[in-house]
Amino acid sequence: MEKINSVSQVNAFFQELNQAKKDRSALASHISAKTARLVAYLRQNGPVLVYREDKATMIEAVKKVSVKFDKAKLASLVGLSAAVLNPIKIAELVEQGKITAAQVEGCQYEEEDYKLKTRKAKKKEIADFRNKQ
Repeated sequence: MEKINSVSQVNAFFQELNQAKKDRSALASHISAKTARLVAYLRQNGPVLVYREDKATMIEAVKKVSVKFDKAKLASLVGLSAAVLNPIKIAELVEQGKITAAQVEGCQYEEEDYKLKTRKAKKKEIADFRNKQ
């Protein structure tokens, strides 16, 4: 690694660093946009056979469901700030009778998201793809 010897080199190095961060951010948003378009296509048309480095690969959009907890909703029920509510504090509030377990469960909700899944294609899938053409 190159040694920095002067203030002007520090400035140049700092400018390069900031530009690299901007480039990384732009690349990340570009990748996210491309992935979203690909997932939308796969959700509509189903799995597709593609080639990655000369290897047959199946890509598909897979639904992931995660359970989320709405602290803001619970905070409005008990009159506290959401930052104060942690699992221990919530358990104490239930034990004290200030909220019920049903109210806590009512603050949970499911969020679904689609992710891109890739795997090695099976011989039958490759043959089916060639027969379609």
